[in-house]
Amino acid sequence: MFGLVFLNGTTVKGAKQQIDEVRALAKAEGRTVKFGVNGFVIQGADRTESARAARGDRRWRRSRDHAGLRRPGEGGASTAERIGMWADSSHANLVQPNDGFKTRLLGRPELIAERIRAYESGSA
Repeated sequence: MFGLVFLNGTTVKGAKQQIDEVRALAKAEGRTVKFGVNGFVIQGADRTESARAARGDRRWRRSRDHAGLRRPGEGGASTAERIGMWADSSHANLVQPNDGFKTRLLGRPELIAERIRAYESGSA
C-alpha cells in the first residue's frame, strides 16, 4: 500500500527532511509514500532575485487583500513545539496561506525548471 503526503511550501532542504522522516516511518510499517509540494509559479523575465521577490510580494498583497488572511505566526499552536504551523513564515511566503512562495519557483522558465529538478532530486 502507499499513501500520499502533500507538503506545504518549503525549501528543498525542508522538503527533504520531511520526506526522509515520513519515508522512514512508512518503511517501518511496510508502506511506501508519494509526495507533493505546494508551490506557486510566477514565470517571467525578471533577471534578479529581488525583482522576482518584488513580483511575488505584489501578488501576495493582492491575494491577501482579497482573502482577508491573518498575519504569519497567527496560525495557531497545533504542533508539538506549540509554535504554530506558519510561525517562521513571512507574508512574502504565504498565499492562501500554505507557504507557496517558499519554493522560489519564480522567474525565467529555465530557472523554474532547475528548481523543480532540485525538489525531485532532494538536493539544493
